[in-house]
Amino acid sequence: MTTSEHPRGALLAGILVVFAAIAVYARFGTRAPLLHDDAIFVYGGQEMLHGVPPYLGIFDHKGPGATMLCCLGAWIGDLVGMDHLDAIRRLFFAIGIGSVIAVFALARTLFRSTRVALLSAAMFLAFARFGYHAASGPRPKTAVVLFQTLALLLMARRRWFAAGFSGALAGLVWQPTAIFALAAPLLAGTAAEPGRSLRSAGKALFGMSVPVVLVSLYFAASGAFDAFFEGAVLFNLRYVERSSSLRYRLFRIGEAIYESNAGLGFPILFGLLAIPLLFLWRSREKGVGPALLSDRFACLFWTLPAMLAWSLIDFQGPPDFFVFLPYAALGFAWTLKRGLDGLERELDLQARGRIGLTLLAFGALSGGGLYVAGYFHDDGLGEQRVEVTELFAHEGGAKAFFLGAPEAMVLAGRRNPTRYGFLMRGIDELIEDTEPGGFAGWLRALGHPDIVVVGEVALRSIDARHLSELRSWLSGWRLDEEAPGPWLVYRSRPDEAGS
Repeated sequence: MTTSEHPRGALLAGILVVFAAIAVYARFGTRAPLLHDDAIFVYGGQEMLHGVPPYLGIFDHKGPGATMLCCLGAWIGDLVGMDHLDAIRRLFFAIGIGSVIAVFALARTLFRSTRVALLSAAMFLAFARFGYHAASGPRPKTAVVLFQTLALLLMARRRWFAAGFSGALAGLVWQPTAIFALAAPLLAGTAAEPGRSLRSAGKALFGMSVPVVLVSLYFAASGAFDAFFEGAVLFNLRYVERSSSLRYRLFRIGEAIYESNAGLGFPILFGLLAIPLLFLWRSREKGVGPALLSDRFACLFWTLPAMLAWSLIDFQGPPDFFVFLPYAALGFAWTLKRGLDGLERELDLQARGRIGLTLLAFGALSGGGLYVAGYFHDDGLGEQRVEVTELFAHEGGAKAFFLGAPEAMVLAGRRNPTRYGFLMRGIDELIEDTEPGGFAGWLRALGHPDIVVVGEVALRSIDARHLSELRSWLSGWRLDEEAPGPWLVYRSRPDEAGS
C-alpha cells in the first residue's frame, strides 16, 4: 500500500479538508443580503414551523426538501435562542462543509488515492459561487450537491439502500436530480454479483421510496397532499414556462461556467471534459459494457449525461450548474494528479517530496478559494434589515401584502395574506385557473392592505392581461417614492387610512 493510501494519511487529509472548508466558507461570511429566491424557502420553513405545510405557506414549484430543511433550521434556532435566518444559514453552512467532505470521500473511493481526494476537495473549495451561497443561503441546490454526491459515493461503494435514499433526498429538493435515485437501482441490478442483482436493485428501490413515502404521509396527514402533488408535479407539467431557445440556454450555461466562478471557467470545463476521458480509460481496462454497468465509476457515466440533457431543456442560472461542480472537481483533480505523477518521476521525488508536492497543490487551490472569497464577502444583511425596519417604522400592526418581495417579508417578520408571494414562471396562470374569479378575483379577495410591497421580479414573466390587472389594482394605493430599499412600496391614500 502506498503512502497516499495509508488509512492514517487519509484521516489526516480528511481533517485538513474539514479545516480548509471551514476557513474558506467562513471567509465568505454569513451576513450577505437575503436574496429573493432564498427568502422563499426561509418563509416556507417558518410557515411549516407554524403548522402550515409547504406549498400552502408560500407556493413554489420546486420539491419540498429545501423548505423542510429551513423548517429544521428555524426549529433549531428556537431551541437555542437564535434568529431563524441565522440558524438556517448555519445549517446550510454545515451542508456546504458536508458537500466538500463528500467530494473528498467520493474521489478517494473512485480513484483509491488520497492525493486525488485532496485535490478534488481543494478544487471544489475554489468554486466561488457555491461557497457564497453555502455561507449566505439558504440556496436549495447547496443541499442538492450534498445529497447527489452522497448518492454517487454510496453507489460507488455498493451501498444500494443508502444510495437510493440519498438520491431521493436530492430529488425532493430539486426534481430533476431524482436521476441520482433512479440510477441506483439501475446500477444495482448490473453491478451486483450474479444471483444478487434483483436483491440489490430491490434495496435501492426501497431506499429511494422511503423518503418519498414519508414526505407523502406528512402531507396526507396535514391534509395537503393535493397541494404537494400540484406544486411538485402538476404545475411543472402544465404551467412552468421554459425558454424555447437552445441558444439562450447554452449562453446561460456558458455564463454560469465562466462568469460565476472567478476565473475558473477553463478548469471547470477541463474537468468536465475529463469525465469522457475517464470513461475511455475505464473502458480500455475493463471493456465498454463493464465500464458502463459494473465499474465503480459507472455512476458518473450515467448521471452526468442525464443532468446535461436536462440543462439543455431548462437552465435558469448559475445555481442550476452546481450539480456539475463535483464532476468538474473530480475530473480536474484526476488530470492534475497525473501531471504531478509525471513531475515526481522527472524529479525522482521520495515519499516526503510527494507529500509536499501534494500539499503545495492543495494549498494553491484552496488558498485561491480563500482569496476569492474575500471579494465575495458581503455584510449587506445589516443594511437590508435597517431598510425593512424603516419601511415599517410607522406602520405598527398595519396589514401588509408582499408580492415578489419575500426577503422584505421575512426580515419584517410578517405573514402574507395569500400563499402566492410571487408570480413568476406561470403562477399567474395557475391563479387564473384555480382562484374564484380568476386573477382579478384573487386580487379583489386580498381586500385593501395598508401597505403593498412589490419586488421587481413580481412584474416579470407574467401574462400582459394579468400585469394590466395588477397595475389597475395597485392604482388604489399611492406610490411612496421616498420608501427605503429596492422595492416599490404602495401605501393607503390619506382619505382611505381609516377605511
